[in-house]
Amino acid sequence: MWLFLIWLVRHDDFVGSPIKCLKNRVDEIDFDKYYVKYTTIEGGLGDTFECIVYENKFEASGTGCRFTIIAHYHTKGDAGVKEQDIAYTKEAIKENIKAVEEYLLANPQVYA
Repeated sequence: MWLFLIWLVRHDDFVGSPIKCLKNRVDEIDFDKYYVKYTTIEGGLGDTFECIVYENKFEASGTGCRFTIIAHYHTKGDAGVKEQDIAYTKEAIKENIKAVEEYLLANPQVYA
């Protein structure tokens, strides 16, 4: 099955960033394996990145789950990926996951 979906993420503050909107394209979803692959195609890419491809995988772990994310950075021309860009992205992802986790724990009716 081929799936093409684009969604926008709007937020007042991406962890202190000037980014106000991201546009993502869903490339692959496997509901049985709890896997999603999507590409950021607009917003937060600056002059360095053409796009960033994310692969997300959820796996059962004890009483919770383990979340693994792999990011593939596609740069424009000969631009290199700076360590600070990777560190920023990792921190932003952690903050967003923490916010979702806190919301779900405070509002179990939305998923139970």
